[in-house]
Amino acid sequence: MSNQALRFIQWNCRGIYRKLPELKQFVHNLPNTPDVILLQETHLIDKYSRKLTGFRVFRKDNSLHSGGLAIFVRESLPATEIQLDTPSCIEVLCTSIGQLRICNVYMSPTAVSEDDAFVFLESLSHRAIIFGDFNSHHLSWGQRNNRRGRLLFDAFDQNGLVVLNSSSPTHLNIASNAINRYSLLDLSIASADVSSKCRTDVTDRLLGSDHFLVITTFKEKFSNETNRKNSWNFRRADWAAFERKIDRSLESSVYEDVNFLNKTLSECIMDAAHSSIPKSHFSNRKPSVPWWNASCDRAVRRRRAAFLKMKRTFLINDVIQYKRLRSECRKMILSSKKESWENFCSSLNDSGNYSKVWKVVRSFSGVRSYNIIPPITIGGVVTGSDDRSKADALALHFSSVSSDSN
Repeated sequence: MSNQALRFIQWNCRGIYRKLPELKQFVHNLPNTPDVILLQETHLIDKYSRKLTGFRVFRKDNSLHSGGLAIFVRESLPATEIQLDTPSCIEVLCTSIGQLRICNVYMSPTAVSEDDAFVFLESLSHRAIIFGDFNSHHLSWGQRNNRRGRLLFDAFDQNGLVVLNSSSPTHLNIASNAINRYSLLDLSIASADVSSKCRTDVTDRLLGSDHFLVITTFKEKFSNETNRKNSWNFRRADWAAFERKIDRSLESSVYEDVNFLNKTLSECIMDAAHSSIPKSHFSNRKPSVPWWNASCDRAVRRRRAAFLKMKRTFLINDVIQYKRLRSECRKMILSSKKESWENFCSSLNDSGNYSKVWKVVRSFSGVRSYNIIPPITIGGVVTGSDDRSKADALALHFSSVSSDSN
């Protein structure tokens, strides 16, 4: 169990289906794994299942194959979805982690900006952080005003909401005839009571989109069961030493009653185990997927170099080169995954170890061989956040179910 600040990643991905492998690798390479990832414009429909290892996903898909929202929350955090009444012109997905509400918003640039489009913000004026692409412009966070921006600014002012962004742009327009190359579209907003604990930074990574990833840190400690306990390695146990240790301990013990005997025997077993059975060492660092190779790294580096050059000049040839390498990078990642899977399938035979086969199959999706027990929710209330409270909550539940009254 650890108490740590929450880390959020916000990204308008412009379609997550083909960009998810690179997002997984980006998250893997971060020094600190984010706790919540919020995506706008996912372009997903029901039949597409997109997952991130170690995260629960909340989705709101758009049936028109456009827009769409997703929130990935670390499994160890007690997250629940919240329903908000919103007009049809705006997409909103909201969850809560403890007493903190997290809201993900997308509003299409072609949506009609109704006067009451932002009324839902009234319910987020206390202990809330809002992330979204409102496609709005206002001098308070950008370089010009539009009607939607003025309506949004008034809603922030009325509900005591604070914009966390600095002047760093979050959107890059690479069209050859673009007048404004950069704009600040992806906003991070917090209620006044938590805004002083938040810090927002814009990265220089697009990952194939035209929006930069934005990282926000909420400096308030949350209980987060992220550590896997070291387990006993029985294959390397010295059972002879284990037996001798218990015999010596029991010979020197004096038995008073049943309770004392139980306590003494338990202590003898644990002392003998610690001295004769080693423990496996576990690293919280999740290994990368096996199909990510040097070719994928080179493709990403080449695309990034082309992006930095285009960013300096915006010459038509540099823009074309960046778009070409962006496409090649995406194809390389998908091709590498396909080729690695085909090679693995061709290596299978009837004498293989099936446990190892399934381990490799899971690793292709980045799935680990163990699962964190999620927080226990009973009657809509989170009653278990650490391992001990989870066990107690389950024991009380099964005790109630098995009682004579049932």
